[in-house]
Amino acid sequence: MRIVRLGSKDWKELVVESDFNDVPSILQKFGLQWNKIQFLKHEVIVVNDHELFVIDPKRLAVDPADQWIWSISDWSLTNYIAPPDFNDQFWERPQILYHGTTAAKIHEIQIKGLEPRADTRGINNRLTPPAVFANESPSGTESYGEIIIVIDTPKMKQDGRTPAVSRESGIEENSIREAIAHKIGLENFQAEIEAGVDPETVVVFGTIPPQYLSVQQREVSRGRP
Repeated sequence: MRIVRLGSKDWKELVVESDFNDVPSILQKFGLQWNKIQFLKHEVIVVNDHELFVIDPKRLAVDPADQWIWSISDWSLTNYIAPPDFNDQFWERPQILYHGTTAAKIHEIQIKGLEPRADTRGINNRLTPPAVFANESPSGTESYGEIIIVIDTPKMKQDGRTPAVSRESGIEENSIREAIAHKIGLENFQAEIEAGVDPETVVVFGTIPPQYLSVQQREVSRGRP
């Protein structure tokens, strides 16, 4: 049977009071399973004591694994795992995108194309520069109007037009948190998507000329008589 205390203190208390270099010997004395996990710029110790705990040398605290993941600030996430380059991934195999609008704007769009705007960003993207917000699915544009603009990004690539693209704010951060969870062995961790953020949104930073656009009338579902 594994010892769970040494004297009057359990392993968590001893770890907090110790130097990080002494942590492995403490864990060994308690017969705990543990691993050192190396990230890009940080190393942590993951302990299995009925559940996963993380010992981070930056703060020398013992945190449940999920709490530790959420304690990492958004701007520090890339110190652990490099973010996927969505821009390169998208333009390697571009797919058709869709943009929702109203009939009143069609004439201007057919002349000028889709131009980056700041007034359509929404509160979740308030820090995003002016851009064209598109979606990988026509259904993702339903709240923006009765007209669907189809964006032929494969043809754009053929013509050498590849403006920078990204996901919505928060999507990249969530994917990194899930990658961190996977690396430390925390199964079934899923970062919740903030309300109003669509994981299929593609943000395009540049004008999309009209020759790459076509117009579709949104189908209106009809109930049975």
